[in-house]
Amino acid sequence: CRNGRNGMQIADAILFLMYQFHLNRIVLLKIVIFSPHSCRKKTVPTVIKMTDAERKIMNKAFRLLKIRPHTRQELIRKLTARGYSYREAAAAVAECERLGFVNDELFAEDYLRELAGRGQGEHMIRMKMWRKGLPEQLIEEKLSEFRDSSSAAERATKVLEGKTTLLKRESDRFKRRAKAYRFLASRGFDADAIRSALEGWDEDN
Repeated sequence: CRNGRNGMQIADAILFLMYQFHLNRIVLLKIVIFSPHSCRKKTVPTVIKMTDAERKIMNKAFRLLKIRPHTRQELIRKLTARGYSYREAAAAVAECERLGFVNDELFAEDYLRELAGRGQGEHMIRMKMWRKGLPEQLIEEKLSEFRDSSSAAERATKVLEGKTTLLKRESDRFKRRAKAYRFLASRGFDADAIRSALEGWDEDN
C-alpha cells in the first residue's frame, strides 16, 4: 500500500506525543494503526487522507509539537516562517486542533499555572500569555478564574518571603523595602498586591 509508510510515521508521531505530553485530558478522535505486514486498517485512516504537501506540513507541525505544546497562533507563525502560506498553515493547525494536539484553552490554563508557580504576577502573566498568541478574551477569562482561586497579595507575600534572605543584606530599612517593592513590581505584581505583601512582611526573620 503506497500510504502505509507515511501513515505509520504519522501514527508514530501521534503516539509519541500522547506519551510525551500525557494528553489524557484531550480526547483524540481516531488514530491509524497499521499492521507491519499489510495495509489493513484497524481504524478509519482519517489522518492520512491528504496530499503530499498537506502531509509534509502536518509532519512539520508534529515535529514542532513534539518539542513542546503550542498555541494556535504560535504554531501558525512558526509554520509560515518556514515558508508555508498562511492558508496552508491555518489548515494544518486546524487539523491539529481537531486531533486535540492544539487547544488554546488547555494551554492557557497550564501556562498560567506554570507562570504563577514561578512567582510571577498578573501583569507579567498577561503579557507572556499575549506573546504566545492567546486571544485577549481567553486570557482575561482565565485570569479571572485564577483570581477567584488565588489571592495576588498572598502570592506576592510568598514570593517576597523567598527573597528575604537576599534583601536583608541591605541594612537600611527604607532602601530594603524600596528594593522589595521594585522586585515584586518586576515580577508583574500590581501596587495593591505589593503594598499588602510589604505590610505583612516580617523582614527581620
